Parts: sequence; structure tokens; C-alpha cells
Amino acid sequence: MDESVNHAATLITLILFFGGLGAMVIVRRTLRAHPVETQRLVPLIARRAYSPKQFAGLAAALLALYFLAGCTGVLFFDGYIPEEQKPLIQLAAQWIIYALFAAVLLVVNRRGRNRFGLALKNFKWWWAGVGFYFAIIPVIMAASFVYHELISLLFGIDVGLQEVARHVRGDWNWLQVGFVFTAVVGAPVYEEIVFRGILFPLILKHSNIRTAMIFTAVLFAAVHLHIPSLLPIALLSVFLCYAYLRTQSLWACIGIHMMFNGISIFVLNIMG
Repeated sequence: MDESVNHAATLITLILFFGGLGAMVIVRRTLRAHPVETQRLVPLIARRAYSPKQFAGLAAALLALYFLAGCTGVLFFDGYIPEEQKPLIQLAAQWIIYALFAAVLLVVNRRGRNRFGLALKNFKWWWAGVGFYFAIIPVIMAASFVYHELISLLFGIDVGLQEVARHVRGDWNWLQVGFVFTAVVGAPVYEEIVFRGILFPLILKHSNIRTAMIFTAVLFAAVHLHIPSLLPIALLSVFLCYAYLRTQSLWACIGIHMMFNGISIFVLNIMG
């Protein structure tokens, strides 16, 4: 790595860490001034849970979409198209899944339009999520550093990049812009609806807040299929669940998630 690039990456890391500590102090003071009324807020989120029949339908639709996408991938990738066109197929398949699942969700959710707290009047929580990101990033950075050192020392696992990360760095072109847009906009909206909007309330309805947060975090980390990122992503999920509980709106979670992905992509490109 070029020395100037190394210095730039270090500077950004320090700014995020120490700036985040300042944001953490502000958020802690705000939360102390306005403590969480758990007994009131938890039932409100739990009541948003879909019925077992609705959840089964959504889960079946999601599994079917990914199964079809997998079959399409095997069909296209098994020597039928050039290697350089595979990322385009992957990107198109992802957005087709987003669109079809959104259509299914609109049908299932037609009687609960504000189930996720995504009404425009709640958009203010998106900005709160952006601020909350800076308050949690020092914790995630510290946990990530310790976790990476441990898995490298104990298991010899190389802390490499996720596959999608390879598509959002390097020379900029329209395909890379598509992957960046998907990572910063599409994925946060889709994943927050699935994990915090659908899964978290269902688990919360049949258990307690700690179990719901842990179970959602484990699944959220597992679906990313990247061992070096398991702990940081699971920890991020816990904060996202807390933000949803606190604000009663997925706008806050989407704001945090967008910032997390966007800053991560920015740092990756700075590092080359």
C-alpha cells in the first residue's frame, strides 16, 4: 500500500473513532435525559409481528426467490456467459429479488401500511440514525479489531473482503456505481425490512427483548457468509434492533445501515 494511502486510511480511522467518542457522549446524555420505557415500547414492536401464516408466506416467497436466483446463476454461470458478465447478472438478480419481494410485501401488508414506522412524518428518524451511527462506530471498530486479531491468532483465518466488497472498489464504471448504489441504498432498505421489520417483532412477540436481539443478530450475521465479519455485523444488528425499539421506525435503522455501508465503501476505496 502506498504510504500516502496508508496515512489517509489511518487519519480517517482516527477521525471516525475519536469523533465517534464525542458523538457517543452526546447520545448517552440524550438517552439519559429521555430513558427508554421498555415496558411500553416492547409491546408496541411485538404487536407489529405478522401472523404465523403471513410470516410463512413471506419466508416461502423469499426462499423461492433466492432458489430461483441460484438456479439462474448455475444456468448462466456454467460456461454459458463470459466471466466478465457475471457481476452484471448478479446485480440484476439482486434487484429483481428486491422488486418481487416488495410486491409480495405490499400484498401481505396492505392492511398495515405503517407497520414499519416508515411514514414520511417519521423520516426525521433517518437523520437520528445517521447521528447514532457515529456514536456506535467506536464500539464496532474496537470489537472488530479484537475479533480479527483473535480469529487470526487462534484459527489462522485471513481477514479478507466479502465478495461484494470486490465490486465496490477500484476503477469506477457504471457497473461499480450499480453495486455501490445497491450496497448503500437497496440493501439497507431490504435488509432492515426483513430483519428488523419482520423477523425481530416476531421473535420478540414469543420471547423477550434479549432473546430477540441475539437471535436476530446471529441470523443477520450468518446470512452475510463472511466469518471475519460475524462479530461486527452481529453487534451492528444489536444496535439496529435497539434503534428500532427506541424510535419505533425503521427510518433510524436504515439511516444507520446506509452510513455503515457507505463509510465502509469509502474507506475501502481510499485504501485501494
